[in-house]
Amino acid sequence: DLTAFKRDIVVGIGDRASGVMLDPEYSVPQLLDDGSVPETVGVICALESQGYLDDPRGGNQLLPGWSPRRVSETGASAAKLLVLYRPDDREVADRQERLVADVVAECAAIDLPLFVEPVPYDVADPVDRTATIVEAARRLARLDDDDVIILKAPFPGSSGESDTAWADACDRLDDAAGGVPWATLSWGAGLDEFADQLAVAMEHGCSGFMAGRAIWRPALAPSARQSAIDTHVVPAFERLARLVDGGRPVPTTLPTTEGVSPS
Repeated sequence: DLTAFKRDIVVGIGDRASGVMLDPEYSVPQLLDDGSVPETVGVICALESQGYLDDPRGGNQLLPGWSPRRVSETGASAAKLLVLYRPDDREVADRQERLVADVVAECAAIDLPLFVEPVPYDVADPVDRTATIVEAARRLARLDDDDVIILKAPFPGSSGESDTAWADACDRLDDAAGGVPWATLSWGAGLDEFADQLAVAMEHGCSGFMAGRAIWRPALAPSARQSAIDTHVVPAFERLARLVDGGRPVPTTLPTTEGVSPS
């Protein structure tokens, strides 16, 4: 069922996307072998094992038997590594930074771009949320000695804040990234809210979007999927893609993820 869902979404969006993220459990090699991914669309493969949210302070690790080299052998354009990360939780952060550094070195050795997705945990206060996302970008960007990292960053502002507050948060994130490209993800936000976030982010250093649920959530039910793809998924994707036109571009060799469109 998951493979069929992923296939329907990938085929529905088609070559409107510059890249799509697939995983080695439900969509690699299936969607590569059957030609679901257009030749012009980059493929990004996830590296991490699932189940990490059960114990956020336990960190996460690579899927057993999977590696950047294995990703490269599939013909993918890039790898993606999610890391549960709070800079002030040093026991976990030190372990996660070592993981990122090791994966960066492996990717650099084979010229494979790496999307790093730092996901904060135990963050409820908006001020704490922004500070955590910004400091995570600062610390992880410093690990990019070989220019292989692209940050897949949660939007640094919070719901209900003003555009001015959002803009300030994005400026802080961009400054912390220190030249490392970053794209923002929907992280559970609805389409309208994410579109508002993206419009601000693109004016303040963001290089594109990486969206999942904000685009495909209405297409979950198989019985109504094709209708939802036609009436929501494709228009939603095209709406977000229009927002990145004219922004700062991601290098053309670096495709984005999860139904992504860099500017």
